[in-house]
Amino acid sequence: MGHGIPESEFGVICSEIAERSQLLDLEYLAASYRALGLQVIADPFSPDVVAPLVSALRAGAPYLLVRMGDGEMNFLSYGAQAGTPTLDKVVLKQAVMMCEDRFQVSDAWLPLLRDAMVASVEAADMVGVVGLWRPCPTTAAEMAERCIGKLRASVRAMSGHWRSIAAMFDYARTGALDGKVIGPAHAYFGVARHMPELIAAAQRVLCISNRPLGVKRLGALHPGRTIDLLALNADPVPLSELPDSPDFLQAVEDRLDPDLSGTLVLIGAGPWAEFYGEMVRKRNGVAIDFGSAFDLLEGTLSRPVHKHYLGRRGLEPADLFG
Repeated sequence: MGHGIPESEFGVICSEIAERSQLLDLEYLAASYRALGLQVIADPFSPDVVAPLVSALRAGAPYLLVRMGDGEMNFLSYGAQAGTPTLDKVVLKQAVMMCEDRFQVSDAWLPLLRDAMVASVEAADMVGVVGLWRPCPTTAAEMAERCIGKLRASVRAMSGHWRSIAAMFDYARTGALDGKVIGPAHAYFGVARHMPELIAAAQRVLCISNRPLGVKRLGALHPGRTIDLLALNADPVPLSELPDSPDFLQAVEDRLDPDLSGTLVLIGAGPWAEFYGEMVRKRNGVAIDFGSAFDLLEGTLSRPVHKHYLGRRGLEPADLFG
């Protein structure tokens, strides 16, 4: 289960969770971000999530909404914490291998991937973070117990989840997020709810995704609009065919129009979504990491949060979309 990770490195994470468990309290974390002078939107369904996106579309201005979940934090937090070098390496390589588009990650690539994620966050206008909202009530003590209890069995996910709260806040404390809006990591719920407003404000809608059925269903919800698709690889690259570098990133960039002003770009690509989003913003587009909302469009509850939120309320995925 530990993938060669020394027990001492698990101890570093567990000790930090125990010592800083107050960060797992929703209101405490939100207040802590606000104390840094940052604007915080905690509710993923709030119209405040989409208001700046709509404004950017109408003005033909660029905007980037990134969401820093466990996978993205496996990238961003690589090498950031003393005492966890093996864990950092293991979880980042696992995060890459979970993607359909993947490559043979040598150790030399690890800091490069981290730096690329840093650049994407630096380019972002709104940064979605974990720990501001949960679909069902959970105390900080319960969350701490869960993170520690599951760490060894699910080291990538649980270390990433903790770091998406603690390390992301520490990153904000450096001033790296100054001037950005801090939103909820599940902002795609609000984007889905307010999709009619976004599409009405857009001159064009483009999806970067490997979920063609989801894109088709989005089009069916908005019959008067054309929804374009930049299709990504739908099946994991076989281990025997892994390339030595992430050439797929450049391949996607080469397929983007040079001017995306007024274009709403919904991206579902795991952690690569943040990289693609930065590319879109450079072309004056409005990019949103739409993530597993593409699964919801297909009627699939692919994440525990989907089941916790929708299932407890007797809702269907289609009920989310406007």
